[in-house]
Amino acid sequence: LEREALRVAKDEERRAELGERERAREERMAEKEREFKDKFEAKKREIEAKAEEKEREMRARLEVKEAEIKAKEEASRRIASMKHALAEQAAGEREKRETEKREAAER
Repeated sequence: LEREALRVAKDEERRAELGERERAREERMAEKEREFKDKFEAKKREIEAKAEEKEREMRARLEVKEAEIKAKEEASRRIASMKHALAEQAAGEREKRETEKREAAER
């Protein structure tokens, strides 16, 4: 009877030790999982921040390009307007000279 009680006590002690080891192992696993998730989230935030920065840079470049295009278009319009004004002026001067020649010839 004593031997049986001793054996039962040892079995219970062994089970308690195994249970304690299993809990410690689970705690270590849970800690490793938390560390992994933390690292993963940090990396994810870092990647997102880089992507946002890249997007801001691209938008800024696009705005600069759009401004350059608008400036070139405006310059082209001004040049076309000046050419038109010069052509009108030249036509007016030609007409004036022709009129003067006609009047001189008539005299």
